[in-house]
Amino acid sequence: MFLYVISYDVPDDKRRQKIADLLEGYGQRVQYSVFECRLNTEKYNDFRRRLRKIVKLEEDNVRFYPLSKHTLSQVETWGVGVPVIEPPGSSPHSLGTLIEWKLQWLPSQFLVLYYGVPTRWGH
Repeated sequence: MFLYVISYDVPDDKRRQKIADLLEGYGQRVQYSVFECRLNTEKYNDFRRRLRKIVKLEEDNVRFYPLSKHTLSQVETWGVGVPVIEPPGSSPHSLGTLIEWKLQWLPSQFLVLYYGVPTRWGH
């Protein structure tokens, strides 16, 4: 199982919405035209088959970036938004799981995400 970052640039509004709707069934939107999808081989192939029926290769651009556990542990997120999907096969309670603190500066307070659970400290 991999985490895929899938981005797209589609000039046609209707087709772009169909692609977004399809992606919402497979992962979470992290930016306007970027999704993170945790997929096994079967679901990935199913997604690609369904997507291929929508995309016009002569007009659209779709990119698939598979992230391994090693690469995923190096992902940085800055600013607001949803946290990165938990690495496939990991659990916050298993030994060897990378504990990652994400600090985000907000006016007069810090927001700390520990396994996606927000905790606030203010002045």
